[in-house]
Amino acid sequence: MIHINENLEINRSVLEAELSISQATVRLWSLDWAKPVAFEVHPDTHVMVLNLTTPLSGSRLSFRTDQCLGDARHPGRLAFAGAGTSFDASFPPGGLCVLNVEADPDWFETITGFRLQWQPKMLSACANIQYPQLAQCLLKLVGEARAPGLSSKRYAESIVTEAAIYTARYLERVSSEIVVPGQTLSNLHMNRISSHFENMNGYMPDIAELAAICGIGERHLRRLFKQTTGKTISDYARDIWVSKTKRQLANTTLALKEVAALAGFSDPCHFATAFRRATGRTPKAFREHFLASGETPDQFVISPACGAQVPWQGELLN
Repeated sequence: MIHINENLEINRSVLEAELSISQATVRLWSLDWAKPVAFEVHPDTHVMVLNLTTPLSGSRLSFRTDQCLGDARHPGRLAFAGAGTSFDASFPPGGLCVLNVEADPDWFETITGFRLQWQPKMLSACANIQYPQLAQCLLKLVGEARAPGLSSKRYAESIVTEAAIYTARYLERVSSEIVVPGQTLSNLHMNRISSHFENMNGYMPDIAELAAICGIGERHLRRLFKQTTGKTISDYARDIWVSKTKRQLANTTLALKEVAALAGFSDPCHFATAFRRATGRTPKAFREHFLASGETPDQFVISPACGAQVPWQGELLN
């Protein structure tokens, strides 16, 4: 629901169409006013907004929370008001035809896997969303609201789900570009990443997997990981790959082709090339050196590895 805490002198307010589905309420409004208007709105749901009219010149829209404030901007065709935020709007005389999709915040987070963490830049970006796929998606919803057809609610549910995912992708992209000086990954996040790498056999994960187990966006993860460790995720993946492979080579009951398979290579020659590039030695030379040194496999822990990047199969970590 949207709460307006100021008197809004509207000459005409028409609810053209309404759809109620399990996860959201869809409303299509036509509004007209003869004088300039200014009002403050407090949504307790996530609201995806599509303006079907050309935004009025001189209109301003700004979002805020108790902790931060976004810049006032000329509203675009698309906007997003998150639950718990507030926004101030001002418009010159004129009118709007607008589609509001009021979605449950818990459903939105569950279906998209994206948790909102407000920053001024993200609040500012919500006033004028540049995402053509989202606009096209909401336009389909306008048509369905105006002229419902067979299985209308099921179709509307699928459209709203698609719109939520597009909105989350846009917000994730904006949030990934926000880096707070001194911000780092928590010990919990680092432990999850380390455990995930260490417990895998035969392949390395892509960034999407790591972002999913941490519950943050992919680009944001890349930036925070570099700020936390001083290394890229690819470098870290190489280090773990080398450490695990060294421990497997130190186990002399495993043939070199078995170690190659455990390391994710079907061809032992490709494995030998990758290992040599990462360590400066072939697998056979490393094993011979290990046996002669009297060292134990316990020393091969996750630590920086020397040499060039391991040529990951399929370029899983770009």
